[in-house]
Amino acid sequence: MNLLEKSMPSNPEMEKTVLWVMMQYSQACTEALGMVHEEDFYQSWHKKIFRVIEEENLAGRHADIAALTSLMVAQHGEDALDPVLALADSVGVHENLPRYIEFLHEATQRRRIISMAMCALQGAHNEETPIKETIAAAEISFGEIYTASEICDKADIVAPSSLEESMLEIREKGLRNPGVDTGWQNVNTYYMPARGMLNIISGIPSHGKSSYMDALSFNLSRLHGVRWLYFSPENYPIQQHMQKLIELYNDKPFSPLMSSHSSPEENTKAIKFIDEHYGFITLPDNQNTLDALMRLVDRPAKEGRADGLIIDPWNSLSPSPAAKARNQSETREIGEALLRLRRFARRYNMFLYILAHPHKMLKPHGATKYDVPTLYNISDSAHWYNMADNGLCIYREDMEKDEIAVYIQKIKYKAHGKIGVVNLRYIKHSGRFEPMDEEKEGW
Repeated sequence: MNLLEKSMPSNPEMEKTVLWVMMQYSQACTEALGMVHEEDFYQSWHKKIFRVIEEENLAGRHADIAALTSLMVAQHGEDALDPVLALADSVGVHENLPRYIEFLHEATQRRRIISMAMCALQGAHNEETPIKETIAAAEISFGEIYTASEICDKADIVAPSSLEESMLEIREKGLRNPGVDTGWQNVNTYYMPARGMLNIISGIPSHGKSSYMDALSFNLSRLHGVRWLYFSPENYPIQQHMQKLIELYNDKPFSPLMSSHSSPEENTKAIKFIDEHYGFITLPDNQNTLDALMRLVDRPAKEGRADGLIIDPWNSLSPSPAAKARNQSETREIGEALLRLRRFARRYNMFLYILAHPHKMLKPHGATKYDVPTLYNISDSAHWYNMADNGLCIYREDMEKDEIAVYIQKIKYKAHGKIGVVNLRYIKHSGRFEPMDEEKEGW
């Protein structure tokens, strides 16, 4: 048989088994939704069933066999009854769920490879399409396959008694994941960064969130030796970003046109420090997706050559080709992306920061200033608040003053801070910030 005449690889029985286990056990459903997507189901009815189970889970409900039957018939008519009842033939158990999902992922990867090869063949035959575009498309497709093969954390049930020794150690030595000094004592009262946490920083454009992130990253490198991977099209070109970091290091202007500027010797020393603690990420315009970014940072993170990742800003990344192909909503894509990044931070025990703009802010009627944005104001999804471990907003009440307020709006663990507001003064010649006296709990 000709290869082109063969049906696409799939595992219908395993698809049924995974869906059955998701219906039988609510905890298994939650675990599975973190590891599988609609595209992992090849059979059209199985896709529809998965979509209903997922929607119910997002609404805080568990779709057992009775609920699923009713919902499927309501959405797709009586024809949906047999596919749902056919799931009952499965004999899967919760404990084996990760193994079942491995089988699904294998079939998905095989389909992706075939689709990629077909696209490459069509592009290669079409002489009107530049060969560079065909190669770039193939690279993106390979990236999607790589993403699907990323290792998922193994599901397990942990016995409390197995944690006794570690709890005694925590009692004596404190939390193993303590927050670290930011370099600003007033900020430390409310927020101390910790490894393995997803931090979201928002703020109205020009209110200083990128400058704050530069200063915070520099402080963490200077005080704790943190090595950053920095993706920041906001700071284009890289030489401009380098100048900001050199000024932070020297506490002096870089330009020789400024008085009291740094000397060549001081700049050489600053560049050496930056070289040891920063790696600047660049992505081609046709590959500026989260998939491409994660492929690039995975190896240095895995090998322990990086301690932190900064994305500034989020909207500089384009939707993935897979999401476009699935006509996936922006809300769902953001939720999946944030979940993936949070797992990345925890898997490699890294500091992770995403800077994201709020949607267009409107001034209250009669007001001269904007309200303070929240994480819920970030464009396209409430996931920004829900999935963040910690959330901060940078706000300038008076654009004529070199002062910012850091609104700490969400803190996951009390050991890392609390809700509140602190004020910092911006030092123009160096890009540094210094504490101001005023601070308050709540906001």
